[in-house]
Amino acid sequence: MRPYLPRSAAGVAALAAAAVLVTGGIAAPAGAAAAPTGQASAALTPNPSSTYNFLQGVSAVSGSDAWAVGSYNDTTTGASKTLILHWNGTAWSKVKSPSPGSSFNELHGVSAVSGSDAWAVGDYFNATARAYDTLILHWNGTAWSKVKSPNPSPGASYLYGVSAGSGSDAWAVGNYDNNGISNTLILHWNGTAWSKIESPAAQNTNFGLDGVSAVSGSDAWAVGNYGINGSATFDTVILHWDGTAWSKISSPSPGSGANYLYGVSAVSRSDAWAVGSYSSSLNPGAYDTLILHWNGTAWTQVKSPRPSSTWNFLEGVSARPGSGAWAVGYYKDDTVGSFDTLILRWNGTAWSKVKSPNPSCPDYYWSYNYLYGVSARSGSDAWAVGDYGDCNFATGKAATLAAHWNGTAWTNVSAILTSTSVSSSSNPVTTGRAVTYTATVAPKGTVAPTPQGGTVAFYDNGSKISSCSAKPLNSGSATCRVTYASVGSHAIKAHYSGYADYAGSTSPTLTETVKTPATTSVPVSPR
Repeated sequence: MRPYLPRSAAGVAALAAAAVLVTGGIAAPAGAAAAPTGQASAALTPNPSSTYNFLQGVSAVSGSDAWAVGSYNDTTTGASKTLILHWNGTAWSKVKSPSPGSSFNELHGVSAVSGSDAWAVGDYFNATARAYDTLILHWNGTAWSKVKSPNPSPGASYLYGVSAGSGSDAWAVGNYDNNGISNTLILHWNGTAWSKIESPAAQNTNFGLDGVSAVSGSDAWAVGNYGINGSATFDTVILHWDGTAWSKISSPSPGSGANYLYGVSAVSRSDAWAVGSYSSSLNPGAYDTLILHWNGTAWTQVKSPRPSSTWNFLEGVSARPGSGAWAVGYYKDDTVGSFDTLILRWNGTAWSKVKSPNPSCPDYYWSYNYLYGVSARSGSDAWAVGDYGDCNFATGKAATLAAHWNGTAWTNVSAILTSTSVSSSSNPVTTGRAVTYTATVAPKGTVAPTPQGGTVAFYDNGSKISSCSAKPLNSGSATCRVTYASVGSHAIKAHYSGYADYAGSTSPTLTETVKTPATTSVPVSPR
């Protein structure tokens, strides 16, 4: 069972206290050997709150239809409200969504079947019952609406994962309180209503489910963890639906301490992945990535990268036939101490770490960047979502983070676009005389402060100027001083690396002309 921790302001504070983490990341590269071309293509993801904005789940139907869900803090009322974003192929936009609770509402998972059929699940605080109730929302192609859902507990019922196969077949999983014991909660949609389905439980044992994935009406998986009430030891739990009933399937628990599974993705009856983390009872503060695979007969642990010596977490996984699989999460950087995004890729043979965006303050140990959900459509189209910390760590702010895979690299689609220009102090300039190039970086198409931080690389005829390869950006500008020894024409460009909320960008070309100094004739006096 995932210990319930809302991603609200209180949740962030609790997480910070438990993990000693606050806000940061890794600076984008200053540039390759050759000058970059074109402008940044990132599109800002909405952040309706000036304080806390979180994304926890994502589901893509096509290249122009994807959903991301989470929550945000209403700064007027102080309430946590549901947050749903939609991708139309060009940009992410906020879509109106119900928040039935007066103080707390949160969405954890989303699953889209088509452009007119999608489900989102989570929980909200029912002030009348004074309890946390399940929350299920449905998209009909026009609007999101709340759909009635079972709440087996008078105290607390939560939903963390959802998987929809058709208009008449969808699953949602989580857990509920049963007299102080956490029980698995599995709900099913039959096209008309959601109903609770019997699932395995044991006396005096805490069970919880975090992820679900259905291949067909007779083949679905749900994952989570369980442990004896009061014990600090937890084992993985994997349940299977065979079309008639849910049953517990044997699964590895490599850690002698805690073993958690947070996400699952099934491709076929003989191909499914589950991800999470585990720890040792001898060192309970350190966690390793955990990846399990189903081959049609048994679940086995598959070797996975662990970039940190202390904290490594995988929260979501998405697999597609013939396109491999992706797993996302976060880890603690051993050098800086920041929490950075973690993206792993399965190429059919092994899992490897892939470079991923970290928009929070580079090289700052209180910084954090998290990924919780991933949805892969093909080998050249995948989304990962989460949140990251504001660079002003004292505020504790969090912003939505959306990253996209285009077949070559993961890019931060949450970044604020920038435009970079370059000017010359003297054009033309003469040989032997210094000229200063000034790069100016500004937000593009949005009202935002002048970028502060990051570096600018200056290029001459396509090659980086060695003495100006990483000039710090201060108050939106950086300078490069050059002296030419010979005449000629020089194509000057400036590339901004990007920093925190801001995307990198490259300036248009400035043509600098270098001439020989004018000679001055000296009159000769007659004899």
